[in-house]
Amino acid sequence: MKKDKKKHIQFLARFFQYRKLKFSSKKEVQAAIVRFVKIAKKLVETYKDKDLQWAAKYCKNAYPNINWTPETMFKALTSVNRSSDGKNNFKKQKIKSTKYSDIKVTKL
Repeated sequence: MKKDKKKHIQFLARFFQYRKLKFSSKKEVQAAIVRFVKIAKKLVETYKDKDLQWAAKYCKNAYPNINWTPETMFKALTSVNRSSDGKNNFKKQKIKSTKYSDIKVTKL
């Protein structure tokens, strides 16, 4: 997978390796690829490698107790304010959880 010509397949290979995901059959790998192919394409077409590396590190540190996915990486890239100097201060960056009851709906 790492040597595939398609960049999104290369991204998925690196993601599986980084997350240390284990598959017991080729069918399981194919199912995982099908599951993540759309978001993988969006990520590699939109963001640079350094941004994807930042998102992977952010997710690893911000979500140590959950199974984060490429969708989680996309969420981090689109919702977390990254420092402009390129430093990643994970402890200073927290995503606040919003309760449904806290959301106010206004009429247009």
